[in-house]
Amino acid sequence: MGDIDRQRVAPVKTLRELGMTWHHGAWQKVPQGEFVAKADAVHAQLIGRADDLAGCTGGSPEAAELAAITEVLEDYELKRRPVRPDYPASRASPWRRKPLVNPNQLK
Repeated sequence: MGDIDRQRVAPVKTLRELGMTWHHGAWQKVPQGEFVAKADAVHAQLIGRADDLAGCTGGSPEAAELAAITEVLEDYELKRRPVRPDYPASRASPWRRKPLVNPNQLK
């Protein structure tokens, strides 16, 4: 990567870290409340779909979908609601208490 490319990439990275996004031809601040509300709505939909898929047989397409959804849910919840050492496990998300699918069962 040349110097000019580095000079372009660095400011873009900084703007994204500051919560800005390129939208309609200009850098704009992403409203966090709206973003979080939409992310939580998608999270709720994924939980609903995971509930629908619970109990599917290993090796089926549904089991693969459930494994992918579980991975996304766990990643999202760790970022949205980080686990703290002083936080009792009984109050943690049920998705973090036990895995929905044992990855070894899907193989």
